[in-house]
Amino acid sequence: GTCHRFPIPNTLSSDAKPVRTVDKWCSLTAIHTPGVTASFPAPGAARSIDMGEQTHIIRRPDQLSIGRTDAEIRQACASGTWARIHRGAYVDSGHLSRLDAYGRHRLRAEAVACAASPGATVSHVSAAVLHGFELWNTPLDVVHLSRNRRGGGRKSARRHVHSTWLADNEITEVDGLRVTTPARTVADLARTLTFEQALVVGNS
Repeated sequence: GTCHRFPIPNTLSSDAKPVRTVDKWCSLTAIHTPGVTASFPAPGAARSIDMGEQTHIIRRPDQLSIGRTDAEIRQACASGTWARIHRGAYVDSGHLSRLDAYGRHRLRAEAVACAASPGATVSHVSAAVLHGFELWNTPLDVVHLSRNRRGGGRKSARRHVHSTWLADNEITEVDGLRVTTPARTVADLARTLTFEQALVVGNS
């Protein structure tokens, strides 16, 4: 699969609110809140994915290629103009603030998938978000990927790489990203979510 890359803005906006800097690049707090869940009043309740206007992922290599420096990237993050969503990937903070939990997870899933090694496939909860499935009381703070191998699965605070067998007909493409098919996604979530959570996915 190929990564869908959005146009790169050439100017820095200065109308966003500051965010707290916690590392050498910039804060993740604008995009990542541990424990955030997709939650609705009751299973089956309607929801919408508010992506607002098209949100551009700003990538460090692209910015360096047009003459911007790491110092300028750090300044954009420290001032709150940009928010870091993954290593070397940023978005306009104003756009980010207008997204719901699904829109924020979708951006992070794209950033993580595009930075992963070839063959990684967006799966589980992240695939459900990309397919537009309904979720109920389901955490969205971790991006899930799957790789065709017997072992070597890894899990961090923001990314979970599953080691599992994926047949060719269980992989599709969504917005230029390799994603497990709807049927495989439902099957994966049936094995990893609670009965109530999985039931909402299966009925959506």
